[in-house]
Amino acid sequence: MAFSNEIILNPDNDTKGHFANSVSICENYAVVGCPQETINDVQSGCVYVYKKTENNWVFQTKIFPTENSSFDFFGNSVSISADYIAVGAMNNNDRGERSGTVYLYERNIDNWNFITKIYANDLEDNDHFGYAVSIYNNLIIVGCPWKNNFSGASYLFVRSECDQWTQQQKFLTNDNNKECYFGGSVSITNADYAIIGAWGDDTYGVDSGAAYIFIHDTFLFMIMMNGYNLKKYLHMMLLRETLLDGQFQFITITQLLAQNLVL
Repeated sequence: MAFSNEIILNPDNDTKGHFANSVSICENYAVVGCPQETINDVQSGCVYVYKKTENNWVFQTKIFPTENSSFDFFGNSVSISADYIAVGAMNNNDRGERSGTVYLYERNIDNWNFITKIYANDLEDNDHFGYAVSIYNNLIIVGCPWKNNFSGASYLFVRSECDQWTQQQKFLTNDNNKECYFGGSVSITNADYAIIGAWGDDTYGVDSGAAYIFIHDTFLFMIMMNGYNLKKYLHMMLLRETLLDGQFQFITITQLLAQNLVL
C-alpha cells in the first residue's frame, strides 16, 4: 500500500495563524485548526474544513465562533467523527480566565452548524480545558493538562438520545503525579478504549512521559497494570467474561512507557 500526498495551505494566506496546529480526518472530510488566525480584527482562531472530491481535497468552509475573543485559541485541537466536529478553545474565559471549552458542530449536507459548547463541571482559572480533544460517535474525551496544579485531568462526555452532551466521567492518574500534564493528548475509539498522554510523567526521569490506556468496564477483569506485566494482561483478555451494565465507565489497564513498548 502506497500513499500519495497533496499539500493543503491556508486559503486566507494568514502568515501568523499557525495553520495546521491541529488536524483530524474522517472518511472524505479533513479538519485543520488555525488557532491564531485573525477573525474580524481579533486574533481568536478558526478551523478550515476540506472535502475529498475525486482526487483532490477542496476547501469547503471556515468555522469560527460568533463571540470570538482575543487569544481564545479556537482550533488549538480538533477532532472529526462522522457528522460531528469537536474544536478546542483552551483559552476561552466562559468559566474562568483561560478555563477553556470545546465547541461542537454537526454536519447538515455540506454545512457545519454550531450545536453547543461543553465544559467540565469543575473548571477553574488556567485549566485550559480543550487543550486536547477526541470524538468518536457519541463519545468525546477532553484533555485538561493544567488541572490540579499541572497534574492534569481528562473528561468523558456522552451524547444522549435527545442530543444532549453530558459529563460522564473524570480521569485522573492513579498516583496523582504532580506536574505530569495528564491530558496533554487524548484519543478514543470504538467505545472500548481511550488513551491519555502525560508528557510530564517522571517514571523514567524528568519529563520522560507516559501514556495511560483505559478500558470500558464491560469487562469482568478490571485491573490497573504497568508495562512490566502487560503480557499477563493480554493473556487475561483472551479469557475475559463480560459484565453488561450499560455504563460508560473506564478503568486503567496499563501505563505505556518508552522502555517497555516491545512485548
